[in-house]
Amino acid sequence: MIEKLIEDEKKNLQNKLHETTDKYNILHEKLSLLIKELEKLKGERDNIQLTPIPLKSQFSFFKRIFLNAYNKDYEKTLKDNHEKAKQIEDISLKVEKLESEINSIKTQLNEIDLKKAYEDANIEVTLEYLLSNKPELAENVDFIKDAVKLSPSNITFDKTNNPEIYKEILEYLKSNLSPKLWEIYSEPYPTNMYNSYLKSFNAAIKEIESPSEVEDGRYKIPIKYLFESIRMSFDKRSMHSNNPAIEGDELLKHCIHNIQNKIDIYFSLDGTISDKFGVAMSEIWDNPNVLTGVHAVNRGSGTQVNNNSIIDSIMENGIRATNAMGELAGEKTNPQILATTYLQEYTDLDFLHFIDYRYDDSYGFVIFQIPKEGVGKIATIPIWGIDEDTDNRAEKAYLKPEYMLGYVINNRRVEAKDYTFTKKTTKSKNYKYSLMDQTYANEGEIITMDEKKEMTI
Repeated sequence: MIEKLIEDEKKNLQNKLHETTDKYNILHEKLSLLIKELEKLKGERDNIQLTPIPLKSQFSFFKRIFLNAYNKDYEKTLKDNHEKAKQIEDISLKVEKLESEINSIKTQLNEIDLKKAYEDANIEVTLEYLLSNKPELAENVDFIKDAVKLSPSNITFDKTNNPEIYKEILEYLKSNLSPKLWEIYSEPYPTNMYNSYLKSFNAAIKEIESPSEVEDGRYKIPIKYLFESIRMSFDKRSMHSNNPAIEGDELLKHCIHNIQNKIDIYFSLDGTISDKFGVAMSEIWDNPNVLTGVHAVNRGSGTQVNNNSIIDSIMENGIRATNAMGELAGEKTNPQILATTYLQEYTDLDFLHFIDYRYDDSYGFVIFQIPKEGVGKIATIPIWGIDEDTDNRAEKAYLKPEYMLGYVINNRRVEAKDYTFTKKTTKSKNYKYSLMDQTYANEGEIITMDEKKEMTI
């Protein structure tokens, strides 16, 4: 299927090139003919000369008898000039129509990008190219099945959540399992690792085939969230986050480890967290109109009771920027968008990470949601608030408090079964200035998405 789609797309691009060049040549030829016709008409118009009209005789009747020939010449000249004026008018209308048509053709020619047509015709049609031009393919089961057969990493494009596809992925990982992956260690470590991963993958396959039941009042985590984690485990953000140079067996081992970790998290929380908490978190996570993020509260503080006041402060003031830029996302920024903060789509945050987010023995975590138009180089909505007229955002700018939804307390003294989501009730502070998000461009320079805009308080 994919090979045929790629071949069809190549033909389509070639056809577009031919259509574009043909249209360009036809319009260009037509333009040349119209310009020649226009010049001819203008020449004809310029050659039409009105004869000076003689003054009509104002003499007495007796004298007009002798000037009758003069008056007849006057009438004839008047009639000829009227006919010439009509010819000039007709030609002028044709000229005006031709000029309009010529301008239209020139506009069409300017809109034809021959260079791009040639570039497109020579582009390498890849799976990514197909999906970028036909995003609906990501929801086509047959297409994704073929894509995964080409390379399991293509599962990152999937939007079908088809169970059979994910079983195939897990079977693929099983087939690549071997104690040799850990042969740098002495036995029994390699064998133990092999058996551990095999057990996890078999458990996940069984769950896909026959979902387990949970107690009343407990949350049954939809299998789609495990699929999401599997996809993200193949994602470059996850696989290359620590070492972009790893490849081969090391890359496979890294991916296997990530997926086993996610499987273990799935089973540890499935049927453990309350149904109320799970439903609330899934409703937040599945909102397609915004980006959901989490921020760990007071890392390393463990179970200090006074952390509640820190949460209250964040609900009121927002999340404080920890560097001069206060960026939320960018190609060259650290995956942690702020200290201890992760954002949906821009980092390796998935649902299983989201519902039990931890960072360095943190007290709990704050949940926020921001507009998609507020992040990075595409930002059009200012999401930062600041009271000082300064470009240095460190410790001064805040991710606006109106984006804070609430918080979850999940420190080591709270069991998963007791997790609750507490909605924000605190009034949000108003800041004097609003700032756009900033990020790095491909070349590495900083781009300010907009100047500071004073808010109406």
